[in-house]
Amino acid sequence: MIIIRFRFRNKEETLPLLWWLNDDVECLRLTISFVQQMRLVLDMKKFLFSIFAVLIALSANCQDWIYVSTTKQKKDKYYIKSTYESKENYGFHTDLIKIWVKSIVAQRTFKKKVYNNIECKSLWSIDCKKNQYRIESLIVHSSTGKILESYSDFTEDFDIVRPDTIGEKVVAKVCSLFN
Repeated sequence: MIIIRFRFRNKEETLPLLWWLNDDVECLRLTISFVQQMRLVLDMKKFLFSIFAVLIALSANCQDWIYVSTTKQKKDKYYIKSTYESKENYGFHTDLIKIWVKSIVAQRTFKKKVYNNIECKSLWSIDCKKNQYRIESLIVHSSTGKILESYSDFTEDFDIVRPDTIGEKVVAKVCSLFN
């Protein structure tokens, strides 16, 4: 009589078998080997699927916004959208790049209430040739996603880019990537 020991669901099991022929033993070895190989293949598929799911989640999160800068006080962070909305002409401005800019503001007060980690998204038109920009609209969200403020009636005039400002860093990043 032959007793076969194997592990199933992290428990060691024994199975008494009576084999009369060597061929049957060889057949059993081949069957066990095949089962072990299939288990390995299934484990690899689970592993690869897990890696694939993590990469999709990371790429979905990372590809939307490109980091630009942090304020000197190290409180507010600025990002630009990884794709621009459009390139168009407006009056004397040619090849304007319209792009969304996002800032995460550490703390801000709206209507006598203090909010932490608010998110401001603004649509900018940038003229790389003239080193000018304008903000077309702004939406301010709380950390829970509630809209706190929204503006879209900004001046139609373009501002020059002032040195050593976040605006300068945003314009430089946009022009280097999309111009």
